[in-house]
Amino acid sequence: MGVDVILVHIGKNYPLYLNDCIEQLKKYEIKVHLIISHILLDKVKNKDIILSKVEDYINDDYNNFNIKGYDINFRDGFWNSTTSRFFILNEYCNRNNINNFFHIENDNLIYDNLIEVKKKLSNINKDMFVVIDSENRAIPSFIFIKDNYILKIFCDYLILNQHKNDMNNLFDFFMSNDKVGNLPIIPSNYNKKLVSLNGVYSSGKINYSNFYDILNCIFDGAAIGQYIGGVDPRNQMGDTRGFINETTIFNVSNNEYYATDDGYYMYSNNNKIKIVNLHIHSKNLNLFRI
Repeated sequence: MGVDVILVHIGKNYPLYLNDCIEQLKKYEIKVHLIISHILLDKVKNKDIILSKVEDYINDDYNNFNIKGYDINFRDGFWNSTTSRFFILNEYCNRNNINNFFHIENDNLIYDNLIEVKKKLSNINKDMFVVIDSENRAIPSFIFIKDNYILKIFCDYLILNQHKNDMNNLFDFFMSNDKVGNLPIIPSNYNKKLVSLNGVYSSGKINYSNFYDILNCIFDGAAIGQYIGGVDPRNQMGDTRGFINETTIFNVSNNEYYATDDGYYMYSNNNKIKIVNLHIHSKNLNLFRI
């Protein structure tokens, strides 16, 4: 069973950390797809991937989309790009007949070959899996799409909700569609309070350890990567390691995190828990490759 991971970069500036993301994926012999602007093709360091031009997959939905209420000039059109990438992703998968694939954000590192993850998720009666880290937010750092029809439904949903960002829309889509499941961010025996730093308690409506007993691993929306690596220096200057995400439903500082030769682990309640991905918000991916 092969594993496809699809990356999308819409902007006109090349992020050097994307090379680290790709190199880490290739360590596990994952089939990497990168959809990127034609003007940036020569910036890609590892050519042993499937390279495609964003411009070849622009459709009417992409051209007509314009997220409302956000600064369109902010960071190379950041808010528009984070949502409109799903139109590019959907068009790419439709034209190339791709199903059963992973999509990760470019500042993520993967510490697993994803073969068992894919096999186990494929046997669950859901068609899309996302990371829910709070009572009102999903972070699209790591997504699994089992059947591409669900991505088309999500794109149609986005067209009707152009006033919300990608995180809010993905959460609302998860809440409204029973074919969308959430990946575990904590183990099933987690015994600490589920309350965010800003004081929001778990309502019980979301199982934050969903499918953990099947997968035996957890996924990082942003909080763990921010805690061990800090936040984007464009958000906050200086050494921000130890940052605690104020929205995530658990306090990351209540656990310990260690790197080993085969990946990263969280130690909680005397248990060693495998972390499949880290969202390296600081963009210093080179410091956390193994």
